[in-house]
Amino acid sequence: MNSSLSYFLFRSILPKLRGDFYEPSYAYFKNFPIVNVEVPEINVLVKKCLEIKKQNPQADTTDLESQIDQLVYQLYGLTEEEIEIVESSSK
Repeated sequence: MNSSLSYFLFRSILPKLRGDFYEPSYAYFKNFPIVNVEVPEINVLVKKCLEIKKQNPQADTTDLESQIDQLVYQLYGLTEEEIEIVESSSK
């Protein structure tokens, strides 16, 4: 859930509240697409990110996060054009 794709969906379908928060109510999440597949590579990358941040909260983990995003895009079967839309919206 903590990926660029999820944030893109949050920004696209959830109403924004005061303070730049989103309303995470059932009405919006009931059709939220969640792939229920265990991907060991994602788990390894997430653990690496967490370990690096634990040692140094200011460490740059953007490469690992990008690798995670690419695996998430594959899970959802996104095309190159769809990936570009997601990535350009987060800049």
